[in-house]
Amino acid sequence: MNKHACSSSFNNENIIRLIQLYEFHRVLWDSTLTDYRNNDLRQDAWKAISNELNIPIGELKKKMTTLLATNRKERSNNFFIHHLGFRLFLFFYLKCVE
Repeated sequence: MNKHACSSSFNNENIIRLIQLYEFHRVLWDSTLTDYRNNDLRQDAWKAISNELNIPIGELKKKMTTLLATNRKERSNNFFIHHLGFRLFLFFYLKCVE
């Protein structure tokens, strides 16, 4: 039996927590870091997120890919600025202007 929860465990609370953890682990998204290309550190970051949320790494990566794609798509329309996602992904845009 899998020790992790199934993918249906992605409720709003878990999605918000996933984004927060992803932000915390800069090695996953900040390409300006020298460790960004260190696959061992990136894998460790995903393991930490997986352990925190009790969801398998593969499902987390897939969900994060979907969230980032949705974020890119909706960013272009004005609705997104008033959307919770904008505030949650603000860290991602701020790195581009630093």
